[in-house]
Amino acid sequence: MSNSFAIDICEEHVVDASFLWLYRDQGVRSPNYTAQDVAEVDERIEAHLDGLRIAGEVGWQAAEENLQWEEPGEVFTGTALAFAIGKKRLIDKVMEIGAGSVDLARGAISGIAWIKDRDIWPFIRSFIQSQEPMVQRIGIGACGTLRTDMGDVLNQFLKNDNPIVCSRALKAAGELGRVDLLDDCLAYLNDKDEENKYWAAWSAALLGDLASTETLKSIALQGGKRAEYACDMAGRNMNLKDAQEWLQELGGQPENLRLAIILGNAIGMPVLISWLINMMTIPTMARKAGEAFTNITGADLVEMELAGDEPEGFEAGPTEDPQDEFVEMDADEDLPWPDVNRIAQWWAAHKNSYDPHQRYLLGQPITNEALEGILTYGKQTHRYAAALELGLLAPGHPLVSIRARTI
Repeated sequence: MSNSFAIDICEEHVVDASFLWLYRDQGVRSPNYTAQDVAEVDERIEAHLDGLRIAGEVGWQAAEENLQWEEPGEVFTGTALAFAIGKKRLIDKVMEIGAGSVDLARGAISGIAWIKDRDIWPFIRSFIQSQEPMVQRIGIGACGTLRTDMGDVLNQFLKNDNPIVCSRALKAAGELGRVDLLDDCLAYLNDKDEENKYWAAWSAALLGDLASTETLKSIALQGGKRAEYACDMAGRNMNLKDAQEWLQELGGQPENLRLAIILGNAIGMPVLISWLINMMTIPTMARKAGEAFTNITGADLVEMELAGDEPEGFEAGPTEDPQDEFVEMDADEDLPWPDVNRIAQWWAAHKNSYDPHQRYLLGQPITNEALEGILTYGKQTHRYAAALELGLLAPGHPLVSIRARTI
């Protein structure tokens, strides 16, 4: 095999592995992906990485050249390859690029977490001990992602003045089930940094605190990238009486109908189904309400022929009109459109099978046994909900990771 041909092959491996990582990054958050779907992507990624490892120096050269694009996918590929090779020079190179931004750091963290080798831990420890905040974040993120406790050093990071470091440490406290750090998390519930505040409240909830719910509610109402996640966690952590009162409040505010549906989905009680069916008649709310219906009842809209067509004239996300300044992507593009009439008929025939005031996930009362089953067969969004519910049921245990490498 000529050297130029080998370089071309390695270039393809790098491009494909980097693209597949981006594909996977979307897939692990998708309502359409199962763990088996993620495993299939993981096998393809590993095949490309294996090709690069076998190619030796030529493989690394191809990965290094693609780092110049400074994209998370290329950082993932370069990081996974550098750690597999185990040479400090190569690891220093990918860390230099990966420490360029929070987004690039995600690729670096994922690349480290891909490696199943104890030899990586000296490097992770060195990142944690670094003086560079973004490198520290990568080290903390690697431990959190791998669900490996870093001991007392995490306590120190929770007192770090840099939100880049502190916010990731706050998230890790919840991921690792560090109930000893609950008071440290509570100290950030009124922090001026929104990331610190959100991850403090998120982790505090997982660590058994109910008071953090008020912070999650305020984050939800303020809007922003964490609003819907905060609403979901608040709904799962609140007592049912308070949750229902908040749902009634949100449901009476047109600007907060989407949050109300998300909250109803988290509450998970069949008594809400009639209201959700009514929400399906509003085009902008229909798919999210349909998702909540499925999450509560377990009735898959596509498989049970309860899905319908997109309403005529409906537009969501950017259009092809160059004069249109609306550039937000359609948040519900992966969700099916509900057929309201069929769903109403299905519910009329099946509602007596459900306890209207029992909490359900995918048609099953929320119990440890049911949640464990959903982690095995559910779609990724269902698996994430099951992981959160298990964490809330048993504070002090590491949160089940639904994004971990599957092979």
